[in-house]
Amino acid sequence: MRVAISLFALFAGTVFGLPALLADDANRNQQVLDEAKQLEGKWKVVALEADGQKAPEEALKTMRCTIKGQEMQMRDAADAPVEKTTLKLDLTKTPRHIDFTVKEGPDKGKTIKGIFKFEKERLVICMREAEAAEKSRPKEFKTEAGSGLGIITLERAKD
Repeated sequence: MRVAISLFALFAGTVFGLPALLADDANRNQQVLDEAKQLEGKWKVVALEADGQKAPEEALKTMRCTIKGQEMQMRDAADAPVEKTTLKLDLTKTPRHIDFTVKEGPDKGKTIKGIFKFEKERLVICMREAEAAEKSRPKEFKTEAGSGLGIITLERAKD
């Protein structure tokens, strides 16, 4: 009888505790979806750094990025597409992981590993260049000479 009571208590605890666990999973899934949605939209490049060298502000003026669903497109001028990539996010990691798979051009098929964060109204992404794609994912938001790392800082485009 004691075994039956213990099994009932275990079963009841599992069944009655399950909605709370499912609710936690549902809340987590909703948080992930909400955060992924924050990436969507049109962005302008406000800072760009590679291997410890900052790009001149003049070069950034026409650079734009559009993210829609799992696709990102960079433009270096108003209508000149530079590169299309698909995005894969892992929002369970800290810092958040983002992978770009190049869809066309000489780097087609390469996956570029990165990390990202939101800082106020800005999106900051640190990633490896395509030539160094086989190296490990960046661990922090910094670059230095010869690292093959780049940081791009984006702000929502108002135009």
